[in-house]
Amino acid sequence: MSSVLNGQSNLGAPHLQKNGKSEMAEEQKTGKTCLVGLPEGKPGNAGIGTLVIGTGKRQYRNVVRISQQIDNGFFEKNEVLSKIFSEVTGSNNRIHFVGCITDSQEEADIKHLYKLLECAKAAGVREAYIHCILDGEDAPNGKGLELTKDLEEWTVENDFAVVGSVAGKKGILDSTDTLVTMEKYMKVLLAGDNLTNVTASDYIQLRYDQLEEDLTLTPALVNADAQIQDNDHVFIFNVRTGTSALLMHCLMMCDAAVEETEELKKINAQLGFMKQIAKPSIHLASLVQYDEASSLPVVVPPAAIESTFVKVLSESGKKQLRVAEESRFTHVKFLLNGAGDAETKNDDFVMINDKQGMKSRTTLVVGMDATAKMMVNAMKSGYYDQVTTILAGAGTACSTFSYELVVDMCKEVDRVLKTICEAAKESGYTVVAVGTHAEATHVRENEEEPVVCNNVPCVIVPPEGVKYERQALDEYSLENVAATCLKIVGCQPAEHMQAALV
Repeated sequence: MSSVLNGQSNLGAPHLQKNGKSEMAEEQKTGKTCLVGLPEGKPGNAGIGTLVIGTGKRQYRNVVRISQQIDNGFFEKNEVLSKIFSEVTGSNNRIHFVGCITDSQEEADIKHLYKLLECAKAAGVREAYIHCILDGEDAPNGKGLELTKDLEEWTVENDFAVVGSVAGKKGILDSTDTLVTMEKYMKVLLAGDNLTNVTASDYIQLRYDQLEEDLTLTPALVNADAQIQDNDHVFIFNVRTGTSALLMHCLMMCDAAVEETEELKKINAQLGFMKQIAKPSIHLASLVQYDEASSLPVVVPPAAIESTFVKVLSESGKKQLRVAEESRFTHVKFLLNGAGDAETKNDDFVMINDKQGMKSRTTLVVGMDATAKMMVNAMKSGYYDQVTTILAGAGTACSTFSYELVVDMCKEVDRVLKTICEAAKESGYTVVAVGTHAEATHVRENEEEPVVCNNVPCVIVPPEGVKYERQALDEYSLENVAATCLKIVGCQPAEHMQAALV
């Protein structure tokens, strides 16, 4: 039996190393960004790490897959993109590009917008309007102004396209509960509200002077012709697939070709403000898929995921429990299963309420302790073949940029690891402890920004009487974790999965 422990400990589980419980603690470092699908050298995140762990195969992020298509020359030959531009030139010859302008490469890259503009111009598109949503989250505040100025210069030099509107990302491209900002944004795009008589970059500077930031910049239309009109084409680019649902659904309500499913009806019913806005009839398309249920044209469709270690366990008749704090529950429930929600047999879930991810020491410790207690009880029962969790403490602490809290939470993660390992030893379980981050990050003392340090460790702790031999592989990655866990519980890994570590 196996207990998979997915703990974000930047200290590398020191108690496991000093107690000599794992010969692989120092040697088997996993998770280079190039091996999990992130841009080379970019700090990892729990989302991509968990996805790779679950699928046993590197999962190139959309930002990487798009860049690859551009670099190898396939992008401008994309049939869907060519068809979209052909339809634009065959109608009123107007297209709007709506998306986040950032060079963070976390989920988006402004280089993709420039390529879209080049392709649109080459296809004969006459009018193109850029609706800039500033980042301020994955990119530092102030970057929005710099990128907008560069974009304005490009449009002048190439005599093509204009910046039509600007807005901050908060409330538009995130999971904020309030609809106030989205209502303002839709009124800007669809009704021409808050029209200014200055350029986009000048408007941003004016808002900076009013102490606004990129993330929360008040939406404004900076070109009257950029208001979305009947028969216009609207193209969504550079937005997160998970947090852009609200924006997509608002615009989908303007596209008569979108079939209103029962699910869409429920969502649309919550967008009451859209009833108060005169909606133009548009043609909507997107760079990547943001809604599986819609039939919108998608230029770069999602990559197929053959199977996951969750599915293999289920199909093999193994019983599994996935438990996590609320702030990490999506990771263990969806991302560990290939970002899918397919029902699996013999698969139970428990969500620990962690006060919605509050970042105080008390709430972080309480959440991890509750998770550990659930893990310990599950192993003592002997009912489950596999018990999986992700400990949120250290990873959440990193986002606070508090050096003291990060160090404290790493110690707490190590304490919780010890508790779980001792229970696993008594109950006959193997523990596989691995960091989800493609590259561990830490906060240096007296510095505000997180920096990349080392690859994350993978520590395997067998019960009494069991010894594992380390596989000699050319390279070690989070790709190897799924096959490792499956092999430990006696399951045959899926063919696409990388080799086991043992």
